[in-house]
Amino acid sequence: MFAAIVMIPPLTYAYQKLGLFDMPSPRKVHSTPVPRVGGIAIVVASVIPIFVWMSLDAKIIGMMAAITLLFLLGVVDDLRNLNYKIKFIVQIAAIAIIFQLGFIDANEAYYVSRELYSAIIVVFIYGFFILGVTNAINLADGLDGLAGGEALLSFSIIALLAFESNNILVLTIVLAVMGAVFGFLRFNTYPARIFMGDTGSLFLGFLLGLLSISLTYSETNAYAKTLPLLLVGLPVLDTLMVIVIRLFKRQSPFTADRNHLHHRLMDNGLKHYQSVLLIYMVQAVFVLMAFFMRYQLDYSIVIAFFTMALLSILLSLVSWQWLPALFSKRNLIARIRGLVDKSSDLLFSLLSGLLITYVLIASFITEKIGRDVQGMLSAIILIGIVAIVYKRNNACNWIERVAIHVMIVLSVYMGAEYGGIGIEYSDEIQLIIILLCFVLIGAMLLAQHKRRFVGSPLDFLLIALALVVPNLPGSPISDPNLSFLALKLIALFYFVEFILFNLDKKWWLVRLTLVSCAGMPMITSLMS
Repeated sequence: MFAAIVMIPPLTYAYQKLGLFDMPSPRKVHSTPVPRVGGIAIVVASVIPIFVWMSLDAKIIGMMAAITLLFLLGVVDDLRNLNYKIKFIVQIAAIAIIFQLGFIDANEAYYVSRELYSAIIVVFIYGFFILGVTNAINLADGLDGLAGGEALLSFSIIALLAFESNNILVLTIVLAVMGAVFGFLRFNTYPARIFMGDTGSLFLGFLLGLLSISLTYSETNAYAKTLPLLLVGLPVLDTLMVIVIRLFKRQSPFTADRNHLHHRLMDNGLKHYQSVLLIYMVQAVFVLMAFFMRYQLDYSIVIAFFTMALLSILLSLVSWQWLPALFSKRNLIARIRGLVDKSSDLLFSLLSGLLITYVLIASFITEKIGRDVQGMLSAIILIGIVAIVYKRNNACNWIERVAIHVMIVLSVYMGAEYGGIGIEYSDEIQLIIILLCFVLIGAMLLAQHKRRFVGSPLDFLLIALALVVPNLPGSPISDPNLSFLALKLIALFYFVEFILFNLDKKWWLVRLTLVSCAGMPMITSLMS
């Protein structure tokens, strides 16, 4: 994730200088040119940890060779818009490398071991599936954050199943890719500053198809062999639906149009981010079904897939024009919105005070803290003091923002490690503060006339992954404490961003608060 975040700004700058943009068109939803550099960052940020963590055997070499081929294809396609026939030929070559070097050994497949099909037929079926998923993710990349978010939801369940089945190879690759996608989505969530382009979508689609099969295909694996249908989910379904519509209209399956689910949702009244959020929810249902049905019979998986197909068709036909009426001037919600808007300054001050109180309580400890924590706190104090002296009322730069977020992480850590030592009922007080902050932010988001800050679909992804995945029934990593800590971190990060986004003066107070919060545990630790 860190590698992707670090690489994207200079790549964006380079592409802007060279004039390499994704240009607007009638079937695209963006109205300004956007650099297509995200895919390069995703691939490089994924490959680096794989090289570090994995030994280079034939399987890894084969996968890397296939990825390199697709990477070059994606870069050239982003620059020159290649013909689909050339793209198919290169993709088939990459899939052939995978089978040739044994990342997927058809002779170990369940259907071959049970003598249901020959190895050649299995290679054809799996190869066709990987080819289909590769292009499905490519075609799904039509809205900000859409393809990356859908892939991330699928990869999260694949990681969970890989951990459960002790498949270290798949787990390592998936974790590396998830980190890279998270870093990319920081810049791709609506409104997007960059796109992944074909470089990223081909890479994600190829690995999603490959790893979903690698996880389930073996005779020794108890998972349903058709499970990849649900693990990939909506992108495959959406592509199938679009191809059927084009063939029904006697058009080429490769003709560009506006028949994808995200186009239909927007044409029927949903806004950009609302369409992405709804598709995330549908994809979440797909992958959750994959988890709960992982040991079911193959035909049950197929029935579930086509049931979700029916639901998706219904969603694409619904008119969403009634949503704006909820916020009409005569509506009760609109009246509440006006009342909250008048009190927004007071609510904003209360939110800031509650957040400061939380950090101070979590930092009030009566035990010695480690030297590593002391070092980070000292660095935060130094950054805060320098900023007070030289910047005073200027807005925080990225170094100060990093210091603020590190302080939040340290406060959660100290609250968990030394919770309840310094102040009686500190855990309960911290929980109440977080709940009150949620209420205040919810109220202020309702009144956005003065303060523009909107939760993004990325927030949904983070909360879903932090809360749902570790707490699924039968989950191999079920740990309520871990998910609660993750939720606290996400909530506190969100509160901080909300405050920094809306603050237009008194920046010196932010810096003074940062120094105070970092100094509190240093003082209480020295006094213990």
